[in-house]
Amino acid sequence: MELAFAASDVEEVDLVVQLPLGVGKGVVVSGDQARSTTRNAFPITGLRKRRSDLRSRLVKRRDLFFQESFRGRLGAKAATPR
Repeated sequence: MELAFAASDVEEVDLVVQLPLGVGKGVVVSGDQARSTTRNAFPITGLRKRRSDLRSRLVKRRDLFFQESFRGRLGAKAATPR
């Protein structure tokens, strides 16, 4: 997200980590009757004017949503900004 802010003058950056879902052969995956092929595991929105708050939220894991199986895969370094 920091790179997005540094590279442009956008005011908001949305980041969504998605995990694939297994779908059976022949399942409709596009159009009005489509079944989802992914699920959100970690969505977050960062505002330019509140970047320091965003970093704090990530480090402290405060006010964040993690899909539980995704959180387990991250281990001790989960949500640590780079």
